[in-house]
Amino acid sequence: MTDYTIRHKRTIVLTSEYASAPTIEAEYIGRGRYCEAYRNGRDVYLLSSEADLGKEIACSLESMTHLPTCEYLGWVGDRRLYKMPYYRTVTASDKKAWAQYERVLKAWQGADRDINFSARLDYDYGYGLLITVRDALSGTSLGRAVGEIADRCADYGASWTLEIAKRNCGVGQGGNLILRDCWFDPQEVAKGERA
Repeated sequence: MTDYTIRHKRTIVLTSEYASAPTIEAEYIGRGRYCEAYRNGRDVYLLSSEADLGKEIACSLESMTHLPTCEYLGWVGDRRLYKMPYYRTVTASDKKAWAQYERVLKAWQGADRDINFSARLDYDYGYGLLITVRDALSGTSLGRAVGEIADRCADYGASWTLEIAKRNCGVGQGGNLILRDCWFDPQEVAKGERA
């Protein structure tokens, strides 16, 4: 059984049979549309709304350069709890990761620009964008990572797509770019739900 309490709106105490320690205290570090993030040392705990399947996708990704490691820990009330390593946000001072970020950003912007407006209204626009970015990065570790994202997202529907933004990218081992949380379902976003 997993339980949590929030102290001072900035700290969360997790008690879980799944955790490596019986009780973990973690500091609030931010939130996204569907999720709140808490950090304890090298680990980040994500409390995610039921509507957010993106973390579930992250858990299913094959282990490879540029993809995050994510572990599902269980339900906390009506929210899911996940754990991943802390990947700090990429900045221009991260030479290797920044060059990789610019490469994938350019491929994403090019793919998005090349798709005409009426195609954006199609259900499978998202998957088409993922495949176009994958193909633009063909033969690279980034291309393989985007291909893996496309394959896993396709299991959840053709509307899942990619958004390359600094806030969704981190730095991993060896100074490589990590596509931390770059996929989403625009149909869920359109519903207007939040964490």
